[in-house]
Parts: sequence; C-alpha cells; structure tokens
Amino acid sequence: MANVSINVKNLKDYQLKVLKAHNELRNFEERFLNTLALMVMTRAMKNTPVRTGRLRRSYKVTKVETKGNDLTITIYNDARDNGADESYASYVEYGHFTRGRVSYVNGVRMLTMATDEVKAEMYRVWNRLFNEWTKEMGLWI
Repeated sequence: MANVSINVKNLKDYQLKVLKAHNELRNFEERFLNTLALMVMTRAMKNTPVRTGRLRRSYKVTKVETKGNDLTITIYNDARDNGADESYASYVEYGHFTRGRVSYVNGVRMLTMATDEVKAEMYRVWNRLFNEWTKEMGLWI
C-alpha cells in the first residue's frame, strides 16, 4: 500500500488570493470604465471643432453608477452659449439648421466617432488591464 501526503498550504494561500480578488473585482471594473471614458473624452476633444475652445473644455464624465448588475458611466458636454438654457454640443454633434432655417450644417460626430473608436479597442484594453490586475492580486501563475 502506498502512502501519499499532500501539502495544501499553497492551495489555501491561493484560495485567500482568489477571495481577495473577488472582493476587489468591482473596483477593477470601475477603473476599467473610467479608463474607457478617458479614452473617449480625449478622442472626442481632438475631434471637436474649435472656435472659442468652450466646446472642448466642456466635456464631463460622471462617476460610475450601479444599476442592478450593470455599471454605467456617462460622458457629456454641457457647453452653453450666451446664457442659453441648453447645451449647443448636440447641435454640433448631430447637425442643425441655421437661424431662419436658411441652410443646414452637418454634424461633426465628435463624440460618436470617439465612442466607436474606443469600442473597437475595448477588448484589447480589457485584456491588458485584466492581466495587470490578476498579477497585482497574485493570481498570475
């Protein structure tokens, strides 16, 4: 009959690391969303036309919000002109008629293009950040 012994100390240490990572996962997800939001905002600012610079300076990002199982973050532009009640960013983004409806000005799509570009890179960014995070958590073997 063979006598077998197993030292489970390393397994218990790894289990503790997994539990710690589980507790820290939400923080990682929020950092990931904030990274994507920063990427979108940076690109949108580059795409934004400049007349006075107000439109570029008026991009904002909300804090990450939890809605059920979903995390959301919002990027918006609240540029106002001459005391107007509403932002003019949507008119630049999507297009608008001039005063008196004389002609139509096409939208620039600065935020739309930036969002599409970042969506195309999202999985690459996730993989890089997730690999770094698992190393931080001691889960990388």
